[in-house]
Amino acid sequence: MNQDASMKQLSITPVYNIAEDEYQNLYDLSVRLCDYITEQIKREKKGALPNSFWWLRTSATRPAFHDLCFVYNGTVYSFLIGVLKDDQILVFGKDWNNFQKETKKYGLQACIIPVKMDDSSIEVLPYLDANTLEPIVFNKKNLNDPLSEWELYCMGVIETLNYLTDNNATKIQYCDVPGINPSIWFTDNEGNPSYVLVRSIPAGLDDNPFFINKKMIDGYKEEGLKGYFVNVKWVNLRGNNGKFMDKQVIHSSIVSSKIELEPIEDVEKNHANIIIEEKEIYEF
Repeated sequence: MNQDASMKQLSITPVYNIAEDEYQNLYDLSVRLCDYITEQIKREKKGALPNSFWWLRTSATRPAFHDLCFVYNGTVYSFLIGVLKDDQILVFGKDWNNFQKETKKYGLQACIIPVKMDDSSIEVLPYLDANTLEPIVFNKKNLNDPLSEWELYCMGVIETLNYLTDNNATKIQYCDVPGINPSIWFTDNEGNPSYVLVRSIPAGLDDNPFFINKKMIDGYKEEGLKGYFVNVKWVNLRGNNGKFMDKQVIHSSIVSSKIELEPIEDVEKNHANIIIEEKEIYEF
C-alpha cells in the first residue's frame, strides 16, 4: 500500500446493489488498512504508537455504522472505506446513511478512506473529512472531555470481548451500536451458542434503571442460546479537587468492577434497577 498526496475534486456516491462477497472483500481490505494505519502512526512517532492512540474498531464486521475507528489525541475518528473511480468515491449505500446519522448523533469525527484498487495493488489516498471532503488534520483534544455514549458503550464491549477471548470463547461476533442487542454472540468452551448484553456506565450511575427486552430473551431461549449480562463500571484515575468523578467517563478512566458473565435469568434478582419488560428493539 502507498499513500498518494494528490487529490482532485471528489464526490461521495452511495451504491445500494451490493453482492454478498463484496462485504467479505471489504472486511479483508479493512484488516489490511488497520495494519497500514497502525504502521503509519508508528512511523510518524518514530517507531512506537503514542499512548494517545488506540483502536476501537479494527475490521469491517456487521452490524456496524463504520468500518474502522480509532482514538487519537482525544478525538474519535470514525471511518468508512470508499473505492475511488474517476472523481467518485463509491461507498455502500446503507452504510453511508447510517454512518452520517450515527457519527453526528455521537459527535464522532466522520472520515472517508479513499482507495484506488486494481488487480495488483491498492493505493491509499489522504483521509478525508466525510462532510467537507477536505483532508483530515489530526487535532489534539482535551483528554478530560467526557466520552460520548457510543465510545463508552464500545469500550465496555471491548472489555467483554477481551474477557471472552481470555476464557476460550470461539465464533465471537459483536455489535458496538448502543441500543442494538445482543452486544455479543459467541460459543462457550462447552460448545453452547450464547449471547451477552453489555451495559457500560460510570460507576456513579449504577443505580440508574436499565431495561432489557423480554421478547428478545424469550426468543433466544427458544432457539437454545444461553444468555448473559455484563455490567461494566468505570471510574476516573484523575479526580476533581481530590475526589473521584464517578458520574462521567474520560479517556483515563479504568474499569472498577471485575468482568463477570451473569446468567440472564438471574439479572432481575441480582440488580434492583434492571427491568425486563416488553420493549421495542432499536432498528438500525
